[in-house]
Formats: sequence, C-alpha cells, structure tokens
Amino acid sequence: MINPDSSIITHRTKRFPLPDEKVIMHRGNSDTKPRVTIGMPTYRRADTIDRALLSVCRQSFREFKLIVSDNAGHDDRTVDAVERASISLPEVLLIAQDKNIGALANLHRILELADTEYFMWLADDDEITPTYLSDLVRLLDENAACVGAMGKWKKMESPYFGAVKKQMKSNQTSRTARVFRYIAFCRDDALFYGLHRTDILRRGRFNGFFWPNKAVLTNRCFLFIFDLVWQGPMAYSETATLISHNYTEKHYCRSMATSVSDRLRTLVRRANVFLVYCYKATSYHPPMLLVAAPASIIGFTLDLATATRRIVVRLLTEQSVR
Repeated sequence: MINPDSSIITHRTKRFPLPDEKVIMHRGNSDTKPRVTIGMPTYRRADTIDRALLSVCRQSFREFKLIVSDNAGHDDRTVDAVERASISLPEVLLIAQDKNIGALANLHRILELADTEYFMWLADDDEITPTYLSDLVRLLDENAACVGAMGKWKKMESPYFGAVKKQMKSNQTSRTARVFRYIAFCRDDALFYGLHRTDILRRGRFNGFFWPNKAVLTNRCFLFIFDLVWQGPMAYSETATLISHNYTEKHYCRSMATSVSDRLRTLVRRANVFLVYCYKATSYHPPMLLVAAPASIIGFTLDLATATRRIVVRLLTEQSVR
C-alpha cells in the first residue's frame, strides 16, 4: 500500500510511486512515448557525471527517458549537472534517496521505476557512443529471441588513453553452450551495461556475497548477467561502444588485493562466484549442474592461473628494481 503522502510522478498513463525518495526534477521535452529507460545511479560524482550525461544527450535515438537516482541526498552540484543536460534530453527524472541505501539497492530501485520495453544502466563516470541506443534497439527489434544486446567495450586507463577489449560473446542459441562458455571463460562484465528487455532483466538476482565479502560489490555483475544468459542469447553490435572509465575512484567498499588478507578475501569471493553459478543452475534445472560444475572448475582454475602469473610478475619486477 502506497503512503498517501508519498511523491507520485504522473507520466502519460503511468504513475510512479516514490515513497522513499524526493523528486528533485522531472522534465519532458518530447511527446514521443519512450521505448528505453536509461538508469544512472550516482553518489557524490558531480566531477564525472557531466561526461556521462553528455553522452546520453548526444544519442541519435530519442525515444528514451533518463532516470538519475542520487544516493547522496539533495546534492546541489548533481542537480546543476542534470539541469544543464535536461534541455537536451527528451525526458529526465532526478530523484534523491532520503539516505544512502547502498550502490546495489540504488541500481535495483531505478530498474523498479522503469516502465519501458528496454532498459539499460549507465555508470555515472562512463560514456556511450552516439549510436549506442539506436544500434542496440535495432538488434533487439530484429532478434526477438535475444534477451539483450551489447556493443564493443572500450576500457579507459586514464581520461585520454584506452583500448577496445576482447569480449566473450554469449550469442549461442543453445543454453547448454551459453552457460558452459559463460561460466568457464567470461572475464568481463561489460554486458551488464548493455541494453536489455526490461521484463527479463528484472528476473536477474544478486543478494550479496558471504563473509568476508559481504560489503563488496566487485564481481556481482557476473552473477546478475548469468540470469540473463540463462534466459536467452545476446546480440552484439560492431558499431556501438561502451566507454568505461575504470581508473575512476569508486565510493563503495571494494576488495583491493594489496595484502595477504585482501588476496585471500578475493580468492574466497571468486570461489563464491562459481559456487553461486552452480547453485543458480541447479535451482533452475537440476541436470544443468553437470554443465555448471565442470565449467566452474575450469573457470576457477583459470582465475588461479591468472592470479599466480600476476604475483610472479610483480615479485620479479620488485626483485629487478632492487
């Protein structure tokens, strides 16, 4: 039951109950019914959000609305940034949580508010190329069996330097093949920021890691994506690109493997990831454990090999410096 005193946004025939947030701004510059919702969670990121907003403003596809959820309350600099961008957006809704509900809950809250056919998240320090929406909407319109679509992934190491990274594509029509390849060989989570069918995306779940990683969000995207890969194949564009600025400092707890305890915690978390893969596969269809288990062994073994190689390289580098 909705609190009668709660804020309610009325948009055409839809009503958005917002009992826990403050509506800071709701502006529409187009009468076209949106087909896409872009969700942008933010938290004290006024120094980077302009870049993300500008990339949204430049989209050639205009049948979208942007929902920005500020997890820091009413932040004047964030409001100013969204206000500047609003004149170039078909529709924008800016809300502020009454308190910091956490990065994961903020992501989910935006998805709950979406009422469009397609949905995507965009980090408040990342960018998308001008045809990102148009290319991915076209792919999903043309491929009814696909549950989501993704462009290329460019990983920025600084504001001025980056490179397009290789992606493991989950475009197989066979669920068995998709699940095995995803668990065993997927090492990037860029697909999380693709464009997805909203109703299917809502079936994705991540409830957190076990101790000692309870407050860590690193790697949670992989577990969320698994639920999408389970439901159907992905489509991929060679002309759209997600530009992720991975060097930017994040304002949530994360595991930095700088000490022995940190490395052990990272190892436990990675083991958790593969255990959850097996749990999810078994809960959806028990015989799929026969696929998920060997794939998890391969995946975890590759993780260990990668971690060992990095440690050896670091030790050799330190030794040569001495």
